[in-house]
Amino acid sequence: MPLIDCECGEKILLIPDLREMNIAIETHLAAHRKRTKKIEITRTTPLASLRQFLIEQLLQLSSQTSAWLTI
Repeated sequence: MPLIDCECGEKILLIPDLREMNIAIETHLAAHRKRTKKIEITRTTPLASLRQFLIEQLLQLSSQTSAWLTI
């Protein structure tokens, strides 16, 4: 199964349902938010940019494996 790589090193499994994939990305971004608040470090990459980075990977991978994705 294809994976999306976050800049933090975590990998997100490409789920063949776009709504569920959106939930997976938003859940990961929420974890970034919590981690940032816990360790009180200013992120160099805003969450909006990170979201865009993850979605770009999603679209690129989904175009390569479009036969098994559902919209």
